[in-house]
Amino acid sequence: MENFKLIFISQFAVILLGFCSNCFGSELKIPHHTGLNVGVYRPSLNSFVDLKDMEISFNYWLKEVTRDLGLETTETRFYEKYQDLSAAFERGDVDMFIVPPLAVVMYFNKELIAEGFYGKGENNKGDALLLLVRAENVGSISDMIGKKLMLPKYDKLAEIFLEMTTLETYQKNYNQVFSKIETATKANRIILSLFFGASDVALIYKSSFDVMVEMNAQIKSRIKIIKSFPVLSKNMAFMHKDYPNRRYIIDHLKEFTNHPRGQQIMDIYQTAKIGVSTVNMLEPFDQFYQQYLSLSLENSLGN
Repeated sequence: MENFKLIFISQFAVILLGFCSNCFGSELKIPHHTGLNVGVYRPSLNSFVDLKDMEISFNYWLKEVTRDLGLETTETRFYEKYQDLSAAFERGDVDMFIVPPLAVVMYFNKELIAEGFYGKGENNKGDALLLLVRAENVGSISDMIGKKLMLPKYDKLAEIFLEMTTLETYQKNYNQVFSKIETATKANRIILSLFFGASDVALIYKSSFDVMVEMNAQIKSRIKIIKSFPVLSKNMAFMHKDYPNRRYIIDHLKEFTNHPRGQQIMDIYQTAKIGVSTVNMLEPFDQFYQQYLSLSLENSLGN
């Protein structure tokens, strides 16, 4: 379980650690004496780690990093609804937000967004959302009707990805296809439910699936991937375009992984590299969401 915590926390802690100018030997401070207020969508943090543990860890790193940068005030604010976080970002109460990329497309004003950060996986590869089935019960997408489903809780991408799949295959919403639908917040519970036959179909991210396979190789023999959607990172950070320190932070971030201290930290948190996220990276999610809206409209008119 400790490995799970490290893997999951890494995407958030490394984002903040990248701000640390002392990590690569610089004594420079941010020229503007202002704070860094970070808004986080809380429900997306709980794949493996308890929310309380995440909040403690996140606040600890934020205080450490902003102290090194010479920022006077810092605060992490956790939000239960995307709409509330988006409104806070528009008001300027939040300088940087961390949410799943599809949520940026659905709920945030992209005119206000500037570069941010995300944690890359091993070999600099991204992640992927997987549609999984218990191999002995489901052979293909066309065999899912009447089966038992388990979804990750609070995951709009998983819901919409599955909805598009059932609309294309059955011309039905996913809640009309499955005989039983459950949700779970923990990725390991979803995998084990599928493995032991409590569910027939499930969705989970490749990074979580790979961890479970490493722990139990039999998982691969019982569970089959029948569809996937590429995801650069499950969660991404973006900064407000008017935040005065963003370019300073980004310039220093680019040197982070080149310094031995930075490499040590990346190794500890099992993150290969820090990437700079841009608004253009959201385009595949924008297209995906527009396709979903079009397909939903087409289905509703057809019925």
